[in-house]
Amino acid sequence: MNFRTSLSLLFLLFAGGLFSQTADNDLVFTSGIKDLDKAFYQDKEEGLYYIDFDAVSVIVKSIVILDSQGTEKFKVEGTEVPINEIFEIDPKTLGLSPGRYTLQVNSYTDSWQKTITVQ
Repeated sequence: MNFRTSLSLLFLLFAGGLFSQTADNDLVFTSGIKDLDKAFYQDKEEGLYYIDFDAVSVIVKSIVILDSQGTEKFKVEGTEVPINEIFEIDPKTLGLSPGRYTLQVNSYTDSWQKTITVQ
């Protein structure tokens, strides 16, 4: 092998290593939002919902509540979501009528949804 061929081969190996590292990093960011199932709680007596962001590693872009037609009823931007704290959702305070809604937490790479029922 000559020098030019060796250099080209070395470059391709290095570039492939960078690509695989980027793919691994993406997996780290997307896996945190799937853990929200374990961080979601409901207080049935009070009709409240909680998301424990201290229990998961996710950077929140927004939290949205949609009605059954997909109309946005509530939205909070990620900059307003507490980091490493419990986020409380009180449907009565938000003015939600009785019915089924979709709670959606969006990160910059993925989203998580949960159906909630307001009594």
